[in-house]
Amino acid sequence: MEFLGALNCIGASAIHVNLEKISMLLDYGAKTRERPPKPPLPIKGKVDFTFLTHTHLDHSGFLPAITKKFNSFVYCTDITM
Repeated sequence: MEFLGALNCIGASAIHVNLEKISMLLDYGAKTRERPPKPPLPIKGKVDFTFLTHTHLDHSGFLPAITKKFNSFVYCTDITM
């Protein structure tokens, strides 16, 4: 597991979890207080899917860029969708 953002501040929340056969992200947000907004740290390796906890920009802001880069799916609860 690698923490890519939101370690000492609010914003750019992202956790990369690498298991034996799959690699996933838990959120991939933006530092919304910065102009322009900044993404979390870069991802090393691949991403098979992302689980989005909720849609605040600090958790979802750079998700479109990641899904495009890795051609991956996003999973979330119905209410988040």
